[in-house]
Amino acid sequence: MSEKPLSPTASSLAVEAFCLGCGYPLHPLKREFGNCPECGRPFHLADSTTTSRTPNALRLRRVREASRRRFRQLREAYLRAIARPAPWLRPAALAVHVTSIVVSILLLGDVFIPLVILGAGSCCVALAHLPRQIARRRLGRIGQFPAEATKIDITKLHRMRKASLWIAFLLLLRLPFYLIFLINLAAFNGVAHQVDTDPACAAHPSFALMGFFPIRERLVGHGGADFELPTGRTLLYRPAWNADYYDSHVRHAGGRWFVCDLPLRQCTFFGGVRGRHWSD
Repeated sequence: MSEKPLSPTASSLAVEAFCLGCGYPLHPLKREFGNCPECGRPFHLADSTTTSRTPNALRLRRVREASRRRFRQLREAYLRAIARPAPWLRPAALAVHVTSIVVSILLLGDVFIPLVILGAGSCCVALAHLPRQIARRRLGRIGQFPAEATKIDITKLHRMRKASLWIAFLLLLRLPFYLIFLINLAAFNGVAHQVDTDPACAAHPSFALMGFFPIRERLVGHGGADFELPTGRTLLYRPAWNADYYDSHVRHAGGRWFVCDLPLRQCTFFGGVRGRHWSD
């Protein structure tokens, strides 16, 4: 292909042109058409499909820089969104603690299930806060988050950890159940008095609650009474037993009251209660 020199006044030379293949500047060559000196690609300055006003390398670099800038903006926006203080942290920890205590009371002093609830709930709350802490540290490294602000909610987590340890200690000693049991001991003794004096009257299914404890089924007769809770545990009243009585499923609760880890139909042989079985 022959090359035709152009005059400096040509309109095509007034626009910057670059090779489509390598980005080599073609407008300083003072030629309207020809081959690229760098890669040999043919070009024609009057044909916009054979040249580019922006070199490919520069264009790609701009695209990459714009993409990286957009990615950084999105990442920082996401990190700021999850790095905010967690107002739900304290209510969530409180809900876990209260749930474990209530379950311990309803299970009449059971240890295993409340401890599992307490441990699993505390771990879930701590793990839910972990992404926030990571986001705060990342923002702190790039100067988008104050360094002292990265310690937000750490005090709450430490308090939650201490409270969880204390509650676990109380659950191991069954203190929540024994405390509620002592508060309701007057109601229990009233039922026990009816059992001792008139078992037929005490067996009437009007006892939906004994103190704070809901009763699902009951068996009252000569020799004692059995009261099953909705959780499947049973309170036993045995006037003929003493506190030294021991069984793998029965433990002493206080006075003449005992706790059986079995449902009512499976623990009625403890003490030989003879009477009518009532169900609400």
